[in-house]
Amino acid sequence: MKEVLVRNYNSGEEEEIVNFLNFCYEKWGDINKWKYRYLLYPTFDKDNISILEHEGKIVGHGGIHFREMILPNGVILVGLMGDGAVHPDFRGMKLHSRLLRHRFEIAGLKGASLVFGWTSRGSDAYKSDIRAGFVEIKQLPAYIKIIKPEKVLKAGLKDFLVKNQKIRKAFQKIDFDIVFQFKEHTFSIRSIISTSKTSAMGGKDCVKIIFHEKAVKYLVNFRNMGKVRRVLSLLYLLLSLKIKIKVGSIRMFLKMLFRGWIFVKTL
Repeated sequence: MKEVLVRNYNSGEEEEIVNFLNFCYEKWGDINKWKYRYLLYPTFDKDNISILEHEGKIVGHGGIHFREMILPNGVILVGLMGDGAVHPDFRGMKLHSRLLRHRFEIAGLKGASLVFGWTSRGSDAYKSDIRAGFVEIKQLPAYIKIIKPEKVLKAGLKDFLVKNQKIRKAFQKIDFDIVFQFKEHTFSIRSIISTSKTSAMGGKDCVKIIFHEKAVKYLVNFRNMGKVRRVLSLLYLLLSLKIKIKVGSIRMFLKMLFRGWIFVKTL
């Protein structure tokens, strides 16, 4: 079993932390963003950052900020959780829970009465938060108007794959490309998960998924859905022809059926 130490941040680790966050979140940001969010924050202290370490390398990160919440009869200190991440090779070891408990302890020592966190419903982090004692609170609804659906689809899919490593790995194993099309705009799975700029293969070596304009609004909250709702939403979109699937050959059709079952299990 891998031995992992949980500790506070040490000066001089800024670059390694930023590289780690960019690895986990892809385009998280640069050192200036991290300094603005932490080092330059008015109430910053070294114990505002929890680090998971294995053999001298950072394999986990979790931040917490402290703010005063004004209530009708007084003021309380609250902690705001953020930037929680665990290296993919160390997931499934309940390390996210260790990061939470470490920050709970810090919050208690500072006199905080509440801590807040933001995670996607149904994600592994969400499940870990619920097990740790978080309760979901109702918030006022927010409304959006999609101006460029093609960019929303691509950004949403990329974000979904970053947060769901099992599905990302499943896509990496397939020997054909999947191309998404919305009107005249196209992008491929390989162009998203590859570290290099890879274009869609096209032709008989790909599966093309064509989105109707009305499909976009159903997919906006896809990452926040539970597994059952995701599957039902995809089935509805297929049956209502808001999503169409085209394959280049019978061989590709059979491959798609086989791989499709694997993807459903990992949703």
